Amino acid sequence: MKTNWLKGATFALLIFSALGMVHSVRALVAQSFYHYGRYGEGSKKSPLRIAAACAKAHKLYPYNYNFCIWAGKQAFYGRYETNDVAAVELLIQARLWSDAAHTLNPRNSEAVHLKAEVLALDSLDEAILLWEDYVNWCFWEPFNQWVLFDLYERAGRLEQAEMTMYWLQETEYAERAESMLRSAWARKRRKRDG
Repeated sequence: MKTNWLKGATFALLIFSALGMVHSVRALVAQSFYHYGRYGEGSKKSPLRIAAACAKAHKLYPYNYNFCIWAGKQAFYGRYETNDVAAVELLIQARLWSDAAHTLNPRNSEAVHLKAEVLALDSLDEAILLWEDYVNWCFWEPFNQWVLFDLYERAGRLEQAEMTMYWLQETEYAERAESMLRSAWARKRRKRDG
């Protein structure tokens, strides 16, 4: 009786070990695709090729949110370096990667910031809601207040941007924010008067 139990436990241990090895190999191969895209020859290729390498890596190992953030940034900012057709594809890729990163870690500032920037292309209001939620969770970081200020200013919500200025006092963002706010108020006055 005791040997049957021991055989069963040994068999289960072998199965779990084999599954662990498969998982490790998948992570290793995914990491090699990631390395190729970020540091190797792939990093010198077009943003679309980088996106393809990223897709292969993510398919094998979909748990690395830092990788998703990096791939999303490559697609989001890489769209400026290519033609219109490729730019549309890269924007689609940026949306997918920002969603994946945010799903994997909804409290990572880079993941939320990437998703907010992608959302802002279609709806500043949605981007603001997402970032406000993040700022309510991580309030004291000056960068978070700066992004909130920037989104408010871009959306024309100058009163809210002005209230955010309080939290930017004596930070590296204060001078730039003040300048942006003065310019925005001046544009609004000219538009109203003009």
